[in-house]
Amino acid sequence: MEPSDQLDRLPRVAGAPNYLTPAMFEVFTEMLDADVDPDAARVMLQEVALHCSPDQLDDPWLVKGRLCQFIQQRIEVSGPIEINSGTQQVVALVGPTGVGKTTTLAKLAAGFHFDQGTQVGFVTLDTFRLGAVDQLQKYADLLGAPCETVAAPDQMLPALERLRHCHLVLIDTAGRSPRDQAQLNVLNDFLQVAQPDQIHLVLSAASSQAHAQMAMEHFRPLAPTHLLLTKLDESVCLGSWYRLLSSGVWPLSYLTTGQHVPEDILVANRRRVASLILGQSN
Repeated sequence: MEPSDQLDRLPRVAGAPNYLTPAMFEVFTEMLDADVDPDAARVMLQEVALHCSPDQLDDPWLVKGRLCQFIQQRIEVSGPIEINSGTQQVVALVGPTGVGKTTTLAKLAAGFHFDQGTQVGFVTLDTFRLGAVDQLQKYADLLGAPCETVAAPDQMLPALERLRHCHLVLIDTAGRSPRDQAQLNVLNDFLQVAQPDQIHLVLSAASSQAHAQMAMEHFRPLAPTHLLLTKLDESVCLGSWYRLLSSGVWPLSYLTTGQHVPEDILVANRRRVASLILGQSN
């Protein structure tokens, strides 16, 4: 369907003009190219129009700037993991299979180790995937960090006790199908014992919105505190994530942009995410 055909089918904002200027239509088309939902795109543009003069609405760059500000106000980010002197932070990464949890864990650990001199420790619960323990152990060896393998919930507290000297403990979990409720319950048993300070739900930016929504619903009982998006380098655009990211379920913590450790990870900030949603930044 052409953008002009979609306009007639879209909702309208009370008080906003019932038309799009040529500049607004240009931006609307770019938003569709960035995979923003047409309904959401039209509503956002009309909201922007409520706070702009007619002259401003004739300038596509000004419209984009106001639109970026609008999106920033509706996206919640958490900032980086905070390490405070004298306290320990325990952070777990959970999510579906194949989203890159172990690599993301290594990026976080390397960043804290090299940039802040943080003593990092690892716990892996992923004893199911072939080579998963060895993969994390290799990262641990490179950082000179202790790594504990936990195969049952009753092993969790002793493992954490052995890591009591670490300022940051990162827990790697096995990827779970969102449909496998039994395995999610098992994972929850581990987390109930560990009582991590933060639980980041890791999702791939290349996932369909239907799959991402299903994952968020099925992992919700694990009580995630943050959302972490991986594989931005494999995603054509981030526009389709606007609805989920603006829903306010969990703040966005980090973005990963490739396989390199530790370089390809960024702290999520509103301006960066808004630009990605609008297809303005790669």
